[in-house]
Amino acid sequence: AACRVHQLPVTLTFDMGNWLWVGDSPEEAARHLAPAVSYIHVKAAEPHHEKFRAVPPDQAADRWLALLDNLPADAPRGIEFPLTGHDLTAVTRRYVNLLRED
Repeated sequence: AACRVHQLPVTLTFDMGNWLWVGDSPEEAARHLAPAVSYIHVKAAEPHHEKFRAVPPDQAADRWLALLDNLPADAPRGIEFPLTGHDLTAVTRRYVNLLRED
């Protein structure tokens, strides 16, 4: 709020999955922080043993791709989940195209 009041050009990177690691809701964070977001680390997070692990958003619950609708459409998006498969070029291209669609 202080940055807006003083018109400081401060923005933030929104990491979609990290909110779960600290026990917070990514959807709630997006509602409050979206106006300040200038970059998005795209990943889903799923429980894994007693922690979470990063996974592709299209291989997880629908909430993850829906979360992108609550963040600025013009913010650049970076892949922040493991890319796996026989043809990594094709896998990378697939996810780059997926992130462009939303």
